[in-house]
Amino acid sequence: MINNIVSYRALFVPASMLFAMWLGFALQQLGIFDGCFGAIIPLVPDGLKGVLLSPLLHGNLEHIISNSLPISVLLFLLYQFYSNIANQVFFWGWLFSGLAVWLLPPMNFFGEESVYTCIIGASGLVYMLAFFLFFSGVFRWN
Repeated sequence: MINNIVSYRALFVPASMLFAMWLGFALQQLGIFDGCFGAIIPLVPDGLKGVLLSPLLHGNLEHIISNSLPISVLLFLLYQFYSNIANQVFFWGWLFSGLAVWLLPPMNFFGEESVYTCIIGASGLVYMLAFFLFFSGVFRWN
């Protein structure tokens, strides 16, 4: 940040992400995305498409609202203060957080039947961004 100027990308990327999330939510409400379409389904090959799509889908209005503020603030901070590596952090963080969720086996501790879980939402991205911003500040003493 030079001369206290807000970067264009620090405003554009969070706004674009919010638009994509709310568009995905609207398409869900219209029934275009229904069931587990676009969701991460752990250890199921068809659930891999959720690695890319699930951050754009949300279960209800409360869910998308609770992800909208943190994703916009954290993306703004990422693109404002780490502009040189922001695209790589965002891309790889999106990919690896989704793959980590896909690799975690669904567990049912109280029964013997198998568990079929559909996971949606941008919480993985929120946690990844918060983790990166916190620890990069600690390690850089900044």
